[in-house]
Amino acid sequence: VFVVQRGRLRTPRLVACPEGITRQAVLDLCQAHGIVCEECDLTQAEVYRADEAFCSGTMGELAAVTRVDGRTIGNGQPGPITARLSALFRDLPAAQVVWMSHNDSVTAPPPGARVVASSPSTPAGRSRSTSCSGPTCSNAC
Repeated sequence: VFVVQRGRLRTPRLVACPEGITRQAVLDLCQAHGIVCEECDLTQAEVYRADEAFCSGTMGELAAVTRVDGRTIGNGQPGPITARLSALFRDLPAAQVVWMSHNDSVTAPPPGARVVASSPSTPAGRSRSTSCSGPTCSNAC
């Protein structure tokens, strides 16, 4: 999860959330494009008071969060930082993508690669992000 407060993007430290490929891509995009982002402890109250929020995930890329526990986040619409990072994420160069087939054969990743999966259920030319966090993984990988 990422929240924006007074123009600053914040995300929990890795002790509070899983390390993920998409999360790291967001952090890298922030650094590359001058978007202030800090990893810190976030309280529930800080999430409720956020100006905007979004989640990063293996299948959904970046998804705006407009309500938490029935409370409206910001103005209830995806915010400008969420929109900017979503566009930057979608526009990552194809050279930064590593294709994994359904039989797990992997081509050599370029530096800073974003791993995506291709499977029989994924139409040709389309991709989905994926990562696995080990024995407790729920991604069916």
